[in-house]
Parts: sequence; structure tokens; C-alpha cells
Amino acid sequence: AIVFERAGPTAKVPSAPPHVSPRKPGQPAIDMAAASFEPGSWVWIADEEDLVVPAKVISRFKAGEATRVERANGAVEALDAKASGACSPCDRQCFDAAIEDLITLDDLNEHALLHTLRARYGGDAIYTRVSDVLISVNPFKVLPIYTPETLATYVRAGGRASTDLPPHCYGVSAAAHAALVEKGESQAICISGASPRASSRECTRSSQASPARARPRP
Repeated sequence: AIVFERAGPTAKVPSAPPHVSPRKPGQPAIDMAAASFEPGSWVWIADEEDLVVPAKVISRFKAGEATRVERANGAVEALDAKASGACSPCDRQCFDAAIEDLITLDDLNEHALLHTLRARYGGDAIYTRVSDVLISVNPFKVLPIYTPETLATYVRAGGRASTDLPPHCYGVSAAAHAALVEKGESQAICISGASPRASSRECTRSSQASPARARPRP
């Protein structure tokens, strides 16, 4: 399920990557046109298929200077002045497919968000959290993540299902039902997506946790 809303007050303020000096109070924002990149650091470069991909800096260069970089697969790519000028710093933290909540990224931006989702998707981790928001990416195949045993695990977790367990639509529903029953707090789950059929299927799956939790235990 994808819920479009702003991150809550618990969201971390992104910090500057280690190879970019943090801005001091009163200083102007970092001018990427004048940015320089050190060997061994990583940058985002444009890609026709994936929009942007990370690449390692081979030798020091300034934005707007022709240079060469090394992609994650080891391929070396030449960048002309225009491509170099479009480079921006990349924090390697987003390479970790084990990150389940994007709020924990030190440098949360569009490129890092998309790349982390891409890395997780490659390992069949189709659900990812952004604080209270759950992002779901269509796997276009059947995954064994909707079994009765999985449902029971999230139902038992109750209010902790959306934080202590891996991201899942069952976790959102179980946590909402727990807050409704145990705390008396009204709940609403917004499900939105490009495909009405996929959204309906996700709604059906999410709703399974509530009646399962409401059933009396033997």
C-alpha cells in the first residue's frame, strides 16, 4: 500500500554525506555547480533505464569537468562536461537492501529512495516503510508472503506489527486494529496506486488482519 503524506515529526533531518562539508548556520546552501568529488566517493549519474544509478569517482573532479567514473558493476563510463555537471553526492548507505525504513537513511532524497527500493526489489522485498507510510512494489509474480502463518505472526504482534516486524500490509492493518481496540483511537488506512486492480488486491490483503485479530482465541 502506498500512502501519500508527509513524514511525521519523528523523521530524521538528512545530514550531508561524509565527503561534503556540512553547512554552518548562516552559510548559503551547497552550490552543486561548484561541487568537487574525491576519489573513492560515490555520485549519482544519469541512466536511460533506471533514471539515475550510483557510480564511484575514479579521480578528483569538479562538477562540469569531463571525467570517468566506475559503475557498481565495474564498468567504467566517461562523462562529458554536461553529464558531470549533473552529478550529485551519493551516500552508500542506500546500497543496503536490508534497510526496511527509509527514514533511517542519513541522506534521504529521491535518488536514494528509488535506489533503495530497487535494491530491495531485487531481493523480493516488495514492502518498504517510510515512517508510517508503506510502499509496495508489484513483484509481477507470486511470493510466499501471504501465508496463514505470516498473517498469524503479524496479528499476534498487534500494535508492534508495523515497527518490530518486516514491512508488510498485514502489519499496517494489525497495528491499526490494535490502536482502535486497545486505545480507542479512530484509524484510517489510505491505499493508492497507479493500478486500481493492484490497489484493490492490496486492500483485500490488508483487511485480512483485522477480522483475524478480532476472532476469539481458542
